[in-house]
Amino acid sequence: MSTMNRHLWARYGKNLHRSSIAFPSLRLLLSALIVTVFVSSAHAQAPSSLQGKVFDPSNAVIVGASITAIPTGRTNGPTAVSNQEGLFVLSLDPGKYTLKISARDFLEISEPIEIGSGAQTRDFMLRLAGVHQSVDVKVSGGYDVLAISTATRTLTSRRN
Repeated sequence: MSTMNRHLWARYGKNLHRSSIAFPSLRLLLSALIVTVFVSSAHAQAPSSLQGKVFDPSNAVIVGASITAIPTGRTNGPTAVSNQEGLFVLSLDPGKYTLKISARDFLEISEPIEIGSGAQTRDFMLRLAGVHQSVDVKVSGGYDVLAISTATRTLTSRRN
């Protein structure tokens, strides 16, 4: 032992020995606590997912349907588009949402949904929009249509 070590041992002796044991234990305890806090906060904030398919009334999948999850109290949210198999996946935080699903030539649906932790699967069926047709007739100026202004009457006998 060096002179310096002997001097420290003589002066602090038992305290040095105790602190050399206490500090690694304290470090290990603090490290474990920090890891636990990070893991639990990461788990609490981990996004959930909503997945599913979009169908038409004949149970055929709808390609290109737009699925939007609007969090309660907001005006917009994340959007997904259904693929060739009609599948969609939205990554969402747990909470309450209004789900809006729309596609060309179909009526939009809107319904409340609550997302918990983990993955949820829901399928949706869109109804066909009614046929709407309009015809616009425009008459250009300068073209006159002649109307017949005379009529002929023919007398016929009355049959009994």
